[in-house]
Amino acid sequence: PIDTQVFFKEEKSEARKRFNLPANKKLLLFGAANIFDERKGYKYFVEALNLLKKNLPETEFPEIVFFGKIKADAIDIPFNYHILNYIGNSTDLRLLYSAADLFIIPSLEDNLPNTIMESMACGTPVVAFATGGIPEMIDHLQNGFLAETTSSAQLAQGIEQLLYNENLAEYSKNAIRKVETSYSEKVVAEQYISVYKSAISAQ
Repeated sequence: PIDTQVFFKEEKSEARKRFNLPANKKLLLFGAANIFDERKGYKYFVEALNLLKKNLPETEFPEIVFFGKIKADAIDIPFNYHILNYIGNSTDLRLLYSAADLFIIPSLEDNLPNTIMESMACGTPVVAFATGGIPEMIDHLQNGFLAETTSSAQLAQGIEQLLYNENLAEYSKNAIRKVETSYSEKVVAEQYISVYKSAISAQ
């Protein structure tokens, strides 16, 4: 479950000021405890960005925001980027999700990543590989985009399709709604109570 009193949508322009991020650029967020852990799919993210660059005019280039354990000299991507390293408190994490236009998770294996719930609770749609429990969390082309695992081309397609979509605000609302109806502490607690009641009545 996720605490929606902690993770909620903040005003994007204010959130960007907190981290000195550009106000007028599209921002993609990518982060993990260790970004270069192969399971996190960083190489597919880079491949997707290189494909994206070929499809976009320079005026539309996004900028990338990294957080987590990262070596700046190991980054080789075709767009401007910002490194925020480890974000230690939930307030800053909420502001960071709110500052981004999309959160990208090309993980090769993941069960139910908290980061997806947190991002969606802050109204930031997620583009991810359809691996592990992730397809349960993201409703394809409603509150995010599911790419075939290891397909950099589909990842690039998902980023482009959502980032420049006139309905991105609807995706954002749908993401918040999904968390409120499926993953909020209140909903999860009610689900547990219902299970307990069923178990007791079955005895």
